[in-house]
Amino acid sequence: MATYELDPTRPLDEALRRVALGCLDEAIDRLDGLGPTPEPEDVATAVHEVRKRGKELRGLARLARPALGDTYAPVNADARDAGRQLSDIRDAQVLLSTLDDLVDAASGKAARRLTVVRDRQAAIAAAASASLHADDPRIADARERIVRARALVEAWPLPADPAPLRDGLERTYRDGRTAWRRLEKKDGSDRRSHEWRKAVKRLWYQARLLAPADPDTAAPLVAQLDELSDLLGDDHDLAVLVESLDEAAGEVDDDARDAARRAARRRQRELRTAAIALGREVYGGSASSFVARLADPWDRAVAEQRAAAAPHASVERERTFLVRELPDLPDDGTAIRQGYLALDGDVAVRVRETSDGARTLTIKGGSGRVRTELEWKIGRDRFEAAWPHTAGRRIEKTRYRIPIEVGVAELDVFAGDLQGLVLVEVEADSDEALAALEPPAWFGDEVTDDERYANASLAVHGRPG
Repeated sequence: MATYELDPTRPLDEALRRVALGCLDEAIDRLDGLGPTPEPEDVATAVHEVRKRGKELRGLARLARPALGDTYAPVNADARDAGRQLSDIRDAQVLLSTLDDLVDAASGKAARRLTVVRDRQAAIAAAASASLHADDPRIADARERIVRARALVEAWPLPADPAPLRDGLERTYRDGRTAWRRLEKKDGSDRRSHEWRKAVKRLWYQARLLAPADPDTAAPLVAQLDELSDLLGDDHDLAVLVESLDEAAGEVDDDARDAARRAARRRQRELRTAAIALGREVYGGSASSFVARLADPWDRAVAEQRAAAAPHASVERERTFLVRELPDLPDDGTAIRQGYLALDGDVAVRVRETSDGARTLTIKGGSGRVRTELEWKIGRDRFEAAWPHTAGRRIEKTRYRIPIEVGVAELDVFAGDLQGLVLVEVEADSDEALAALEPPAWFGDEVTDDERYANASLAVHGRPG
């Protein structure tokens, strides 16, 4: 799956959709990867990963909910219900793992009694895994829901501005803070703890999504929420175990069930004490302060994207020459590949990528010494999407910047089909300065007004004969 993080170099709506679809695609792949007779451990792993992806999607959906309107609920319901289809299998494995931990922490008679309960759960877990096969209607139903959710996510009205995410994050934080305060005031029911656990988990997902805009600030928050989520998750597993002990009446003697219940409750008290203390660090401040730490960097990131997306407009004044004799070249030449998307008279649209990672989309108009230029910075994905459309209209070259008396000359050594061609260009700030240029001795004939040597012409027609 794509990393569960929003990429601050992408448009925000694109970054959100990419992560959401990644969650769903991996869930589908996991279910499709189960063969006709999967091994129990493969079943457990697949189910665990499918449910995780569903929870991650729901965390993202909650974050973007203020922008999603009526489109939020159907996706949330499908992701939730797909996980529920598989919950019996996963829950059986979780209870077994929880009992294993209790047995390991016990000794003597208590350990022996806990082992009785543990062995019963091991049989239940094995049966749950063994009952699942590729044609199981639960898998088919879960997959159908996930595929349906994917189609809806494709059309989600995701925000290009961070403001709705700020609102979604604040709502999640306030939900968690309310649940923490209730638990802190000794309303220590399993239901209250479970409500807090879900709110913490959602906040953890959302912090992970937003972290890349300012990793140094977000990392401590993500780590705290991860730890808090683990504490409350273990508490919830123990609560489910206690509830399941009533179902064991008649299969497991009362002494064994009582021993398991006491051990579980004792461990729950320890976990909740630690969770409430850690919750004070996460939820002790204001909601606005918490939100600002994660959302403000996204305001800056989006502002920077928009500034970068604005075209740079300029008038280019330059003269172009052949090269009589190569000067000493510096070692730090810049490799360039560029291709032309469209050519119409003296207007050209090109994309360019350089070896230092710069990528641009440029519109050039005019001919000879003076041309107008509009240029946009673009990302790798957009460059790669455009590049195939330049087939048959491309050039490759290495550019060297060489100091000369009036400034800097840009010397291009061409490669590929133009191997052997070398041109040098000199720009000036004014028509007067351009006309006054005295070419150095190593410059050759001037070809400024010979359109055959324009890059667009070279890309289409090749090297002049």
